[in-house]
Amino acid sequence: MIKTHLTKLLGDNKYTHKTFAEKVGIDRTYITRIANGKIMPTVETIIKILTALNVKFEQVWYKVPDQKSAKKEAK
Repeated sequence: MIKTHLTKLLGDNKYTHKTFAEKVGIDRTYITRIANGKIMPTVETIIKILTALNVKFEQVWYKVPDQKSAKKEAK
């Protein structure tokens, strides 16, 4: 699930794999392998990634609608 959201979150925040890896303190190739679904990061790494992106765990693990989607569904 992190794979599905990581690329979108990085793009939304204007990060490249390199710049994000530097921010989080993780090797760029490791970020790339996560984004490509080659590996599943440890819980510790997931927490580092989510903290750096200011994203809650539930937003990437479960499908949680954003505010715009929730408003559309309510109408």
